[in-house]
Amino acid sequence: MYRPFATGAAQRPDVRFNGGRVVMGKTTRVVMWCLLGVAVLWGAAALLMNSDGSSIDAFLLYAYGGIAFFFVAVTFGVVCIVSAARRRERLMRVFPLPYLLLIAVLALVFVGVSLNGAFWLRFEMSRGALEAATAQVQAGAKPKTPARIGFFRVREIDQAGDSVRFIVGESLLDEVGVAYSPTGEPPVVGEDSYTHLSGDWWIWDRSW
Repeated sequence: MYRPFATGAAQRPDVRFNGGRVVMGKTTRVVMWCLLGVAVLWGAAALLMNSDGSSIDAFLLYAYGGIAFFFVAVTFGVVCIVSAARRRERLMRVFPLPYLLLIAVLALVFVGVSLNGAFWLRFEMSRGALEAATAQVQAGAKPKTPARIGFFRVREIDQAGDSVRFIVGESLLDEVGVAYSPTGEPPVVGEDSYTHLSGDWWIWDRSW
């Protein structure tokens, strides 16, 4: 015998435990799968928009969407955990598949945006083209900008010492790019800051 999350004389249970697992009714299944679909679309947009920096629009999409989905995930997770504790069910068996996929989507988007995973992937896909452009600059043939180099739309190219730097997007109110520097961290000009990316490449944040 089970006890549903919601009870009532004329109300059929839509979410219940059966054999230690959560069984969702048709309405809840539709809602959860639709929610997962929306989360996937939001996540794809957030990853794409933040893969060349983080404009204000891209940041707001990521932040507000993340907060909303996080609230939904925490609320549903708490309901499952509390109900499982009352019935002494195993926690690993109480979460339905669309909920677990939602958690996976949120984790992927967090890694891709907050930990620069999407930026790194876009850079790696553009690395060959960026290295070719770097060689041109070092040979004295500076490419015209703005220009499409790999998967980046490069707005500006400059040299600072031995480094070649490319502005590729925005970072809220500042600008962000990548810098090639074979001798270590590139020179700091003004309020520049750098984060190591891969090999001789650095993420370049240019502040004003």
